[in-house]
Amino acid sequence: MSGQVPPLRSLRGTALARLIDLRYATNRTAVAGAALAGAATLIGEATLGDGASLPTAVRVGVGTFLAWALARELAPDHPLAASLAMIPAAALSPIATPAIGPLVVALLAIRMWAGTVGHHPSIIDLGSAFLVAAYAGSGAAMWLPAAALAGAIVAHSPHRKPAVATAILMILAAASVAALTGAAEAPDLSAVEIGTLVVVAAALALILPIRNVTSRTDRRDQAISPGRIGASWIAAAIAVFGLALFEDVASAGPLLAAGLTTGFSHLAEGRKVEEA
Repeated sequence: MSGQVPPLRSLRGTALARLIDLRYATNRTAVAGAALAGAATLIGEATLGDGASLPTAVRVGVGTFLAWALARELAPDHPLAASLAMIPAAALSPIATPAIGPLVVALLAIRMWAGTVGHHPSIIDLGSAFLVAAYAGSGAAMWLPAAALAGAIVAHSPHRKPAVATAILMILAAASVAALTGAAEAPDLSAVEIGTLVVVAAALALILPIRNVTSRTDRRDQAISPGRIGASWIAAAIAVFGLALFEDVASAGPLLAAGLTTGFSHLAEGRKVEEA
């Protein structure tokens, strides 16, 4: 993605995984921000006499980091927006528990749709996606993000037959685990959650289509497609819907924070393009 340093250090042969390259200022900001959010939670709980909870502090730190990571996929041209997304995510995480599992699955789906790493889905990714789908079967909130990941693999794999076969196996794995664990549950939406989803849908309609992306992939050998970034926004909306349907919309806090800051960045960028 954007920056004036050598190509990001990345894992070979995968479109899903990415190393945290600390040569980039935005990556250092993310690590420091997540650590600070976790430490502040730990100190705050100890100060208030609630008893310092390390699991809570870790959850807040991870949720804060995920807000940054999600924002970097949704708006690769706007690292500042990603840094800003960490603020509401950190502030809300202690009171609105982020659903870490579904958010990680959502991040993988969004990254695959966005194509920011610069690799086609590999055999490693197909195997990893199958394992992710099996894990997703254990929680209904992960079903829609996992489905978005399967769709991205089929859409962007250079080998269509193995990709389709993997998608089918992902569905079977998730369904089998759901049946064994009893994870299936009826959707449940409150009035607040319905209102939030309406706002998400309206924001998506305003932001899309995304017309201008100047960043390049981690490998630096190709530009990031605006169309793929637009598709990643649809995947993000699908993930929010899944969390609202089967958990609660507050658990999507880091993703909503990422969408808020990057959405404004895309709208401002689109206005500049129209004026030019």
